[in-house]
Amino acid sequence: MINKNARLYTVQVLSSLSIWITLVCCFWEIGFAQNLSPIKLGLMSFSFSGAMALFNAFMTVLVKPIYSKIIMLVTLAIDIVLYILLYTANLNKSIIYVYIFLIAACFSSVSISKDKIFEVTSLKGADASEKIFKFMRFIGPIVGGIIVEFLNFKNIMLLNVILLFLSILAVLTVENPLMNIELEKTDTKYITSDTYEKNANVFHVFLVMAFVITITIQMIDAQLVSVFHLITNVSAASFGLCIGISGIGVFLISSYFEKYFVTELFLYIGFLAMGILMIFAGSYFASHQTIPLLLIFSMFLIGGLSWQLIMTTQENIIKSISNRKKMLTLFSVIGVILILSYSLGALSSGFIVNKIGIAALYTWGGYALAITGVLGKIIVTTIFLKSN
Repeated sequence: MINKNARLYTVQVLSSLSIWITLVCCFWEIGFAQNLSPIKLGLMSFSFSGAMALFNAFMTVLVKPIYSKIIMLVTLAIDIVLYILLYTANLNKSIIYVYIFLIAACFSSVSISKDKIFEVTSLKGADASEKIFKFMRFIGPIVGGIIVEFLNFKNIMLLNVILLFLSILAVLTVENPLMNIELEKTDTKYITSDTYEKNANVFHVFLVMAFVITITIQMIDAQLVSVFHLITNVSAASFGLCIGISGIGVFLISSYFEKYFVTELFLYIGFLAMGILMIFAGSYFASHQTIPLLLIFSMFLIGGLSWQLIMTTQENIIKSISNRKKMLTLFSVIGVILILSYSLGALSSGFIVNKIGIAALYTWGGYALAITGVLGKIIVTTIFLKSN
């Protein structure tokens, strides 16, 4: 089983490395080097994150395990064609956003298909795959930045073709599942109290808070290139490192320290920490001509940890629901919120920056998070008091 799982791990690592290299390359070689407008940066961000969120949900519903292998093969083949088209494309044309959107969609399709196979063959494999995903979120952009530092755009597209061709070879060795019956999985629950389940209205508050945090973070991520224009002596490697640092929270907290961050209080602390951080950053941007790179690294490190603190706490609160159907329904709602917030956040960020500037985006985004954290705490506490 280990060897069988290793084949899927290989596909996961190769395809993940490819998409992270592509993301760093596109934002650096096209977004930064060509000095794209904030609106076009938002469109590029949507082409990545919006496509992934949309197709993650779409493929999760549609893909059946017995068809996963053929879906991966077809999708990887399409992906290779898209990279060849991107290799020959005029980077000043709008068609590149379509190619990027489809490449991100292909990555999501491969990722979900791989997960579907694990669901019916190996729960340990699924768990290991989740850890690989979190590690690649951290290390992928860093490796991508280093590669972009030394290779030009066309060579990077050829490298992606090689990575995906190797992925196809790995998929060919994967045994196709013979059934669609999922293995019974036991969720790890760190919150066993039924307090939240008895006060269902608090979930409405948490869902609103989830929307606010994700749309705000997506605005910030979409305009990272705009911030890098304010920094001297930057490089593709430092750009990739900044993105990688923001994912260290996903890797560390959810992989090793999740059980320590399941108290509701951490949810509000995360909002306040990110809010105060963004207000400080916005004020600094407004009063200085240039920004030290170390400040941006520190901001994305703390921001990434705070983000994961929030999402881990919310996830564990939802897991505390004993009715599995209701629990899965709430996670589905969260999925819809992610699709909407990622898309709206990315697309609107450019218009907002054009209107009020990058400094004001950070400042007002920070106020929105801080106020949401405080109001969320007040409303949830009020609901509990009325219940008692």
